Amino acid sequence: MKFFYRHSVRGKTMLRNCQRIFLRIYSPKSLIHSHYSNMSSALVILPSGAEEIEFVGTVDLLRRAGITVTVGGLDGKDPVKCSRDVLIVPDVDLKDVAKSQFDAIVLPGGLGAAKSMSESSLTGEILKNQEKEGKLIAAICASPAMVFKAHEIGQNKKITCYPSFKDDLGSKYTFVDEKVVQDGQLITSQGPSTVFDFALKVIEHLCGKDKSDTVAKQILYK
Repeated sequence: MKFFYRHSVRGKTMLRNCQRIFLRIYSPKSLIHSHYSNMSSALVILPSGAEEIEFVGTVDLLRRAGITVTVGGLDGKDPVKCSRDVLIVPDVDLKDVAKSQFDAIVLPGGLGAAKSMSESSLTGEILKNQEKEGKLIAAICASPAMVFKAHEIGQNKKITCYPSFKDDLGSKYTFVDEKVVQDGQLITSQGPSTVFDFALKVIEHLCGKDKSDTVAKQILYK
């Protein structure tokens, strides 16, 4: 049968048609377009003292959604000790990607981490450029209050944060006591137990609600 279809007129015609279809669907160009055209990217900054649940939970869910996540170590590429002594290895030194373009910049919480990012001029530069470009900035726990305030990010926006920091926000921010708050290109959340809501909201913003709902279903969250 294979020999017949290969050498008969009818077989040659069918073979050519199949080849055209195959090339149209599976050519490298079409594969690149279909797979990468809608891919989003996120830079997650990793300082010493980051809250493990918030950091790992966010990175995990974003990657489940197909978002290209780069973990940038605030102090270089060496392993970072988080708030409960968990060691995490960054993908890159943050300095090496400071000028790169990302669809989202994400800040984990943790008091030590938020303090380090607040005092980091490099973090401030990255956040200000992201805000200037009108792209997403997402932060959780202490970071919305401490880091945003230090670098004057998202002023006059509605945000949430770890509740004990709300009085530190000052008059330039409006505190909203909800698990996750989005005001334009700013997404904020309150703490470790709200990390799923936080990450899913980032996914929804970057990839759409269908993708966010799919990821939530996969992890049995909804």
